[in-house]
Amino acid sequence: LINEEKTQIKPNLIMILILILSLDSIFQYIFKYNIIGFKIYEYYRLTSFFENEPIIGSFIMKLFFPLFILFLYKKKKDFLTLAVLLISIIVIFLSGERMPFLQVIFGITIFFLFFYKFTKKSLLFIFSTFFLISSILLINPSSLDRYKDTFNGITLLLKDINDKKVITNTPSKNSIYTYYLNFKSGLLLWKNEPILGNGFRYYKNNCQKILNTNDAMGCSTHPHNIYIEILSDYGLLGVLIFLAFLFNISYNFLKDNLNRKYLGVFITIVVTSIPFVTSQSIFSSYYGSIYFFYIFILRYYSNSK
Repeated sequence: LINEEKTQIKPNLIMILILILSLDSIFQYIFKYNIIGFKIYEYYRLTSFFENEPIIGSFIMKLFFPLFILFLYKKKKDFLTLAVLLISIIVIFLSGERMPFLQVIFGITIFFLFFYKFTKKSLLFIFSTFFLISSILLINPSSLDRYKDTFNGITLLLKDINDKKVITNTPSKNSIYTYYLNFKSGLLLWKNEPILGNGFRYYKNNCQKILNTNDAMGCSTHPHNIYIEILSDYGLLGVLIFLAFLFNISYNFLKDNLNRKYLGVFITIVVTSIPFVTSQSIFSSYYGSIYFFYIFILRYYSNSK
């Protein structure tokens, strides 16, 4: 994705990749299997070429911002790039993954509030996005059900916590309860060694062994939040070092890099580093690979001015 001679991100390659994944995802959404036969996950979640991993929305979201920023700062804006960006937002919305869509909205908001002056073309992009998503909801109202389910789940969970009910993971509970138990299990393990943590991948290998039966319901391969994962394995000191690392690279980039074309990389890191979002493991999944690859790109452009 990077041209080494000109030290520039190549938007055409990103656009082609997004377009292939988006069109395949739309095909899977309509026919319930993608172009090479991979079936849709759990009847409504898109996977595209990831087969049984419903992560296509998260993957496209991480490609969206670099292309989005490059498009806005182009002197001559082309319709094809605009169309690909709008299609990618629709696919992220239809993917069944709630967090990537919310991260897209959050990232766009951050960019327009702090880094960009509104123009007629930017307002047209926002209006087009709103219009397309509204049209999808009118044609297929069920697309909104997962987001309604999230809101209802948070409301029920807060009520149960306020009533001091024992939170369990049962089929009748909302999926928000599962994430709550994931977070709780990681925090309980962190309390064993709050300063230095328990050690590398301790949560994955010992969660089921250490916690009692009810708390162990939240155990998984990772606690689904990068900060809780770091707390559990490396403690408060690990989180402070990690935050200092993020602050340092962000400060150096914003201070030294006058080329706003690479803000897309920075915004991707920001939206994937929000403390209270759900995530995959930062140490043992493609999520971590892309996360640290983006950090490398950000440091590269900071150093190269």
